[in-house]
Amino acid sequence: MTTFGHVSVNLFTSFSVSLTICPLLASDRLGQPTGHFWPEDSTCLAWLDQQPVHSVTYVAFGSTTIFTECQFNEIAHGLELVDQPYLWVWPDLTRELITSFPDGFRDGVTHLGKLVAWAPQQKGLAHRSIACFLTHCGWNLTIEGLSLGVPLLCWPYSADQFHNQNFICDTLNVGLRLHKDKNGIITRDEIKVKVQKIYSDEQIRSRANKVKDMAKRHHGLASPNQPRSLVAKTRPFASVFLPPSAPKASLVKMTIWATKNRCFRTSG
Repeated sequence: MTTFGHVSVNLFTSFSVSLTICPLLASDRLGQPTGHFWPEDSTCLAWLDQQPVHSVTYVAFGSTTIFTECQFNEIAHGLELVDQPYLWVWPDLTRELITSFPDGFRDGVTHLGKLVAWAPQQKGLAHRSIACFLTHCGWNLTIEGLSLGVPLLCWPYSADQFHNQNFICDTLNVGLRLHKDKNGIITRDEIKVKVQKIYSDEQIRSRANKVKDMAKRHHGLASPNQPRSLVAKTRPFASVFLPPSAPKASLVKMTIWATKNRCFRTSG
């Protein structure tokens, strides 16, 4: 499982776990983005460069989350009411979809926000201008946000995302929940209040930075005591790529090389 340090200690002491692997964020050496189906719009990075430090809300709900028209409009108006810059990543973004946005929101995009179909996410979340991450709490996105020290606004949609929200808000205390009204809608006012609250909460930001530091210390391994375990556990997988006559030393060297060269990766 992708995690690091003592972040999930209660979980791993309750169940038998073969091996935990720290998130291996994409290297700056990679020339081309991999791991997704949409081309990245790198213009958002130049746009982020123009924004003040800790001023931007990064909005991304993954590639499968679906909203009703009413809920979509509440998100749009909520971001407008915050009156702060935002970067909204929406995989289904098209020119036709933009024309269907509320008029006030379309106008606000010209001076407040940036909408892209897909973004270089790790570089975006790591940018100095990012203040918080409005997310559906998918595990990979959660780990990326935590590893980069970004406070999280939680909007779980299905499955394990609700447990991830509890982990973020109750265990690590690095995020806030968004609450639905009696009609099951997260209103524009709720969005405005929670975004503004997380902008001003320095304790949440401080805890998020501590989690980021933990991730840096354990980059590539969930525990500093795990190298031997990593070699032992991955040897059966490495042997698939070597002939049966290959000596054990070759398997160990291959595993160590793969680890150093960040060959064990997780998708975004």
